Amino acid sequence: FEQLSEALKTIKDKKRYVVLRIDEDVRYEKIVKLLDALQAENLNNLSLITNKNKDER
Repeated sequence: FEQLSEALKTIKDKKRYVVLRIDEDVRYEKIVKLLDALQAENLNNLSLITNKNKDER
């Protein structure tokens, strides 16, 4: 996450949209950590896209 935090700091347009694609295998703690990093850089235009359950595909 350290590399990600550094990359987020380089984004100048704070109104830029951020889209996260998340599936059921991603641990909740990682999502929270990512959301915290985005919020710390005032990147608040966020969309979450989830994949359907593998059994429903």
